[in-house]
Amino acid sequence: MYKIFEEIQFIGKQLIFLPKCRSTNDMAADMLKKGVLKEGGIVITDHQQAGRGQRGNTWVSSENKNLTFSILLKPHFISPTDSFALNMLVSVAIVNALKGLDRSMFKIKWPNDIMYNGYKVGGILIENTIQVAKIENSIIGIGINVNQNSFDYLFKAASLSNIFKRPFDLNNLLNEIIKQIEEQFSILKSGNYHILRSNYLENLYWLNEKHRFFSMVEFTGMIIGIDPAGRLMVETENGIEKFNFKEIKYLE
Repeated sequence: MYKIFEEIQFIGKQLIFLPKCRSTNDMAADMLKKGVLKEGGIVITDHQQAGRGQRGNTWVSSENKNLTFSILLKPHFISPTDSFALNMLVSVAIVNALKGLDRSMFKIKWPNDIMYNGYKVGGILIENTIQVAKIENSIIGIGINVNQNSFDYLFKAASLSNIFKRPFDLNNLLNEIIKQIEEQFSILKSGNYHILRSNYLENLYWLNEKHRFFSMVEFTGMIIGIDPAGRLMVETENGIEKFNFKEIKYLE
């Protein structure tokens, strides 16, 4: 069973464990509608059967091997136009939590995949409810490949156990991630958006490197950052181009 450590301030103080479910984000949304889930509440499962990722992809997770959970936050203090800050804070928090294992190799693949040496080890799905020009609720789904041994060959994925050749304690890793999310959430709440942005760019995958991409056609470009709306900025032979979610694919 999962237990939240005493030093954690508010995230996870309400911890709802489900032995299995289709999607923790879906369950969290349902519990929120019913008034069951409070801010900072976590819905976690040992077997997510139909998890969802960015771009409509499925997040495949073996039973009792990985971390799959969702957190409810209520970031009323930021506008919908600044919602990418949530992607940044959660991505940075996870990378910070994992850097104790290897400070240099964990990176954030825009917008919020967690990578290790070119392999995906984690992903994030954030679903916001917007009312009267503010973010009313934010359900943050997190999946981390921890102790899973094998993956579909079509997916360039790996687990922490694959990489470091040892098993990991799921509860300890959960608490480290939550601790880091609380720290980054505090930075955002204090209005220090620039700190989040700087930390995000510092850990951005392929930053300032020439690579091949696809967007309608293949092209060579160099990621140089993100704009205020969270769009990926790529320098190409035609100048600086900006891409929204689903508009660009990384090749090599």
